[in-house]
Amino acid sequence: MKYEIDKWLNSRSLIPGSTLSEIYQGVDIKAEMEIRPKEVVRHTVSCDKHITIPEEIRASYRQIGRPTPLYRARRLEAHLDTDNKIFFKREDMLPNGSFKINVILPQIYYGKTEGRERAVVETSAGHVGVAAAFASSLYDLKCLVFMTDRSYLKKPYRRYMMELYGAKVLSSPSRFTEIGRQMFTGEIQGSISKASAEVTELVRKDRKSFKVSGSFSDQTLTYNSLVGLEAMSQLEEVTGSRYPDILICCIGGGASFGGLAVPFLSEDDGEMKIIAVESEKVPSLTKGKYVYDYKNASKNGLRIKMFSLGCDFKLSNNYGMGLTFHGASPIVSYFVNEKRIMPVAINEAAAIEAMKIIAKTEGMVISPESSFAIAQLIREVKTTSKKVILGCITGNGLLDLASLSQDEVKKEG
Repeated sequence: MKYEIDKWLNSRSLIPGSTLSEIYQGVDIKAEMEIRPKEVVRHTVSCDKHITIPEEIRASYRQIGRPTPLYRARRLEAHLDTDNKIFFKREDMLPNGSFKINVILPQIYYGKTEGRERAVVETSAGHVGVAAAFASSLYDLKCLVFMTDRSYLKKPYRRYMMELYGAKVLSSPSRFTEIGRQMFTGEIQGSISKASAEVTELVRKDRKSFKVSGSFSDQTLTYNSLVGLEAMSQLEEVTGSRYPDILICCIGGGASFGGLAVPFLSEDDGEMKIIAVESEKVPSLTKGKYVYDYKNASKNGLRIKMFSLGCDFKLSNNYGMGLTFHGASPIVSYFVNEKRIMPVAINEAAAIEAMKIIAKTEGMVISPESSFAIAQLIREVKTTSKKVILGCITGNGLLDLASLSQDEVKKEG
């Protein structure tokens, strides 16, 4: 099939081995293999440039609609009165509604081939949970989702979608785990970090279960690299060049941004402007510190070098726009620290306005996460000319509408 990718680009291969050793000090491979499929851990620590995609996974990718389209936003260009060419990689068109299935499918596949019986995952906005539930149904595995309490209440339709695929969904902090009971207060105070701590505790106790990651970890950027690899070939066909002048994508933990950007970073000569867009409410790259920190609130396991707001970072109770992880992928953090990626924080009002503009011009109802990147793209368009700009619609926003206030959705711009 045209544009089909048969090898993932390993995100770790872009960083010198000595630097990787500095970022990950004292990695316990045996401990990781107890909670994740062994092949996933091997991919996580591999430094090979490419990792072959098994035919079974390629078949599953074809089944869900890969490769996804590269779309030129001509009506948006006209609305902005610009001579720039704007292209979007359309990950929102996948049946689960977001790019997360690219990352989850391999992990579920390797868990199945290893004889594990249940996938366990944390989720906030719900995209990871839906992808895990969907992928588990494809491979006939059980699925348990710890969904942050704020999203469990504010995003019921995404929760229903997980249950439709056959998953069991728990509000986190829950009373299902020891650490959940310790953190449970009855108030809305969950976080992706706390949910991750619950997942880790459970899979350490149940050898038939395994942990699934939707973002942050190196293998999630590697598995999602097919987004950028497809985009390269598609861009070359329509523009004559594999490379945009400006690349923009939202970032939470890092898998969506990394999946698009890593292939371009692997060949970047410094001429491309690469922008990672986060929420002002969770400004890990723009206001966080480049330090060693834990991945979850239990403070168990390794501390990894990354930009972080602190693993005990507390999010505002009324925030429901996604991009909620307290830190950023170590791979992305490295390139931000090296000044090869420019981080930008966008406020909710600008993101919602961008969501409206895309809906009115291109007819897309995009995820709140994607809208942060579109807001920055609109700003870039106003200050540049005759450039090729590549963005990514990382998810569909139809199931997020219920979590946005009616005033925000209806307010005229």
